[in-house]
Amino acid sequence: MNEPTYAFVTGKNDFDRVKSMLRNKSIDPEKSVMVLWENSMEPYFKEHEIDYLLLSDYTKKIDLNPLKKGLLEFIGNFPHKKILSGKSLVEMLEYDGYSLWWLVRQGLYEHILSVMREIYIIKFLIKEEKIKRVLILTNNNLFISITRESVKHSKARIILSPGKNSGISSYPEAIKKLFFGSLPRAIRIFQGLMRSFKIKMQPGKKNILLFTQDWTNLSESIRGDHNSYTILRDMLRRNGHNVLPLDVVIDKNAQWKSIREKKWPFVPYDYFMFKSYFDTEITKSIGLLRQRLRKAWKKLDENNKLKEALAYEGTDLSLILKPKIKSYFFNRFDSFLSAARNIEVSKKLIDKYGIDITICIDENGHSRFLVFASHMRKIPSLGLQHGIIYPLHISYIYGKKDLYGHKNNLNCILPDKTAVFGGVYRSLLVNKGNYLQSRIIVTGQPRTDIFIENKSKYSKKELCKKLGIDNSKKLVMYASQPFEDMSEQRVALTEIVKSLKNLKNVELVVKLHPTDDSSFYGKLLSDLKYKAVATKEADLYTLLFCSDLVISICSTVMLESVIMNKPVMQLNLMEHYDLLNGLK
Repeated sequence: MNEPTYAFVTGKNDFDRVKSMLRNKSIDPEKSVMVLWENSMEPYFKEHEIDYLLLSDYTKKIDLNPLKKGLLEFIGNFPHKKILSGKSLVEMLEYDGYSLWWLVRQGLYEHILSVMREIYIIKFLIKEEKIKRVLILTNNNLFISITRESVKHSKARIILSPGKNSGISSYPEAIKKLFFGSLPRAIRIFQGLMRSFKIKMQPGKKNILLFTQDWTNLSESIRGDHNSYTILRDMLRRNGHNVLPLDVVIDKNAQWKSIREKKWPFVPYDYFMFKSYFDTEITKSIGLLRQRLRKAWKKLDENNKLKEALAYEGTDLSLILKPKIKSYFFNRFDSFLSAARNIEVSKKLIDKYGIDITICIDENGHSRFLVFASHMRKIPSLGLQHGIIYPLHISYIYGKKDLYGHKNNLNCILPDKTAVFGGVYRSLLVNKGNYLQSRIIVTGQPRTDIFIENKSKYSKKELCKKLGIDNSKKLVMYASQPFEDMSEQRVALTEIVKSLKNLKNVELVVKLHPTDDSSFYGKLLSDLKYKAVATKEADLYTLLFCSDLVISICSTVMLESVIMNKPVMQLNLMEHYDLLNGLK
């Protein structure tokens, strides 16, 4: 009896391809099983009576918490191993006395976690179903490498689908992508130039540099970065400080949104970054660093030490991770070069405007370079907790080697003070993250002030009228959040819709995170044939206040909903998230 072929359908391109193969009869549906990475594909195969498996059914059976814990230990050990000329990765990446490793640590961990998660799930699937033949439809080299590593110790054989797309865009498409990708940045650079002329630092006041993120609707009349809005508002009211608020957005959609909102007096960071390419000092420093990195990568690539350091529990990660690690050495963005450039830009800002203190949101992520630059210029930095901190949170959990292993500035640089929501988080940082207790201050959650001040104005009737939904029905709010792998969001929303379809007296509103891709949720709801509102624009706190039930995977709005005495449901359909810790 012939073994069935299990076709891995990982996304839309694979889905389109397998439908084409079925129409062309280049794949036999009687001898094939489709393994679906996205639950939204299920109706098509069910309708055509083609055997399929949902990957999410297998993910649910695996406890991935031990993997996350193990990888935290791994990311805390391998950069400290001596791998080249008696130096560790931390020491090799020294720049101006500091290590650039810390500016990619979080991103690399998330990449490794995504890779290992995929390997664990595919291994489990192959073992459970006793799979012997795997058809890979995608031309994604990373996924192909992951699958090969997953089947290494099994009897499964991999078949690569013939005639795959080359992945090369046509010339007109490439030009279109380049133009529309660069246009919002160019507009923001111009905005920054115009606003830079109006930056005034009055003498006799402390000068504060405030790093802010994407804006959202905070109330009927308030738009802003909900993490820092009340802080900036109060500083401006008291008129005791000069504040330079930086508007930092990365995603293209967020750039267009920031242009529409104007965000006065926030100065787009893109302008200062653009200026750095015409700064001879910065150009020289980055040029010398580029030469050093090229030489270092060449030597790393020629020996086995890095390969040995990247072995994890019998899995050889070196070949899988090599393209990602190499990109850190050579790319202009999301690399050691871009990290160094951001540090140099921050130093220039601090010097030019006589900054006395920096306030950083996501201080161990997007704004870490500002913490480093502040330390280099010997001015204090303040980090603001902007989300829930949990025991396996890569941004906040450090080993003693990371923070205190070196006698000089090669250690990971943390803000001089970190402001947290409460004592639970202070204890987590001290006990799990090895922070010094003296450097943590409990301030409460600044954005809580917004809904305390405005709750008398919240009206469910008005909200539903704006959203075009029935105010007499129960309101369920699902708070989304972007993940590197969006399969969990697909599963969560799919299961919510399945449950709510049986209830007639319910309206569902999907409150999108400011950095979410709206089209992802619009398409998913369309595929599920369910009428619901997916919005970034609705007032966050009006929605929370008027909701009868709040659902999320790992959004901070769960904490805010509890403060408002709203019923909250945390979903753990695919992975376990111990987010609320002692607050549960």
